Amino acid sequence: MPPAADSGPAMATSSPPRQELLWRLLLMLPVPYLCWLPFRAGGSIKLDGEDLALVSAQSLVSVTHAGILAAVVVGFAAAVWAPRLGLRIAGYTGYSLALGVGFATGGLLTVVNQFGGLAGEPAGTLPVSVGLGAGALCCALALMPLAALLVADLRRSRRSQDER
Repeated sequence: MPPAADSGPAMATSSPPRQELLWRLLLMLPVPYLCWLPFRAGGSIKLDGEDLALVSAQSLVSVTHAGILAAVVVGFAAAVWAPRLGLRIAGYTGYSLALGVGFATGGLLTVVNQFGGLAGEPAGTLPVSVGLGAGALCCALALMPLAALLVADLRRSRRSQDER
């Protein structure tokens, strides 16, 4: 008789490196979107009624702050690939916060763009709203591979402690 597909806790806790690689790659999908959001929130990029427009008369401070926030997002995303468990856990924590903020901000900007903004301007174009909504959805969906990686790392850590 062939063995069952799930042969107990040992099968449930082992995750092949190929699957973890796929999870990590899926987790990186919202990084460009998350790096763009601080520039939008800082006012460096404006959503007008028709398209995205680069605002040239912005202060250097807001652009610098947006660049720093984008670098922090990239740093958290890079920490997910770290070889040490402690760095990965810190990366998971920070990146999950960035994903949550990206989801909330993207959802809010989608609604605001579609209804014409706070000033009652003409509604934004549908492709901009779809792009913002897709980015927000991508952030929400990226939490699933993040949770899978976190569980796999914690189970692996627990097994190595039990073996000692």
